[in-house]
Amino acid sequence: MIAWFTSLLQRLGSLVGIGRRSSTHDDDFDPELREVFFAELDDVTELLERAFAVWRANPADQAAMQNLRRGFHTIKGSALMVGATALGEFCRHLEQLSIRLMEQQLKVTPAMVVTIEQAIALLPAFAKSVRDGRAPPPQAHSITNRVQRLMA
Repeated sequence: MIAWFTSLLQRLGSLVGIGRRSSTHDDDFDPELREVFFAELDDVTELLERAFAVWRANPADQAAMQNLRRGFHTIKGSALMVGATALGEFCRHLEQLSIRLMEQQLKVTPAMVVTIEQAIALLPAFAKSVRDGRAPPPQAHSITNRVQRLMA
């Protein structure tokens, strides 16, 4: 993960200004950087799946919740750097939910568990939609709305 992040920072150094363009069309971003992003997205998704299994079995497990938060945070930041804004925003909401659960501002409910599970399960389809230049999966909007309601 550290090697990937170092590589990402080096590549971003050569892309100064691209992230500020108003367009997020694929041509605006280094294709090699995007490929690194997709490979890392697969790895982080697997980590999220494992962390979720641990957390679902024991919602009081702070280390598992920290791993969920970290995974959503990583995808959020990386997605925004390669122009995958919808995916970045999707993970931003999940990161916020994770933080609130970690800080015990919210109590874990069955609806939260199901929502996080569905969000993680949606990540491969979300990645495919980004790769193919298509709109986010339709479920992304309903999951985001549910996360926002759960945090209200």
